[in-house]
Amino acid sequence: FNSIKSEQKHNLNYIKIDFNDDVLNSVLSKLYELEIQSLVIEGGEKLLTSFINANLWDEARIFVGNKYFKEGVKAPHFPFKPIEGIQLGDTLLYYYKNS
Repeated sequence: FNSIKSEQKHNLNYIKIDFNDDVLNSVLSKLYELEIQSLVIEGGEKLLTSFINANLWDEARIFVGNKYFKEGVKAPHFPFKPIEGIQLGDTLLYYYKNS
């Protein structure tokens, strides 16, 4: 997605959208037109927060380890209760579903 051109080259699609408009819904609408049914958002914090605040998410999986990082980007605030938690070695995987 970009603000300059719509073009297809080999297996690469450039899709022009208006970044002054509602970007998230523009992207999701275009993905729907292209019959893309799943989208994985892996961050960063601003992008994840945008989807969370707009309530544009179905499922979330959050890994929580026992290591503390003194620097880096904080995870977004996620005030929901997990459906389940699974222990994977020294890591917990929490699964959330949007109702």
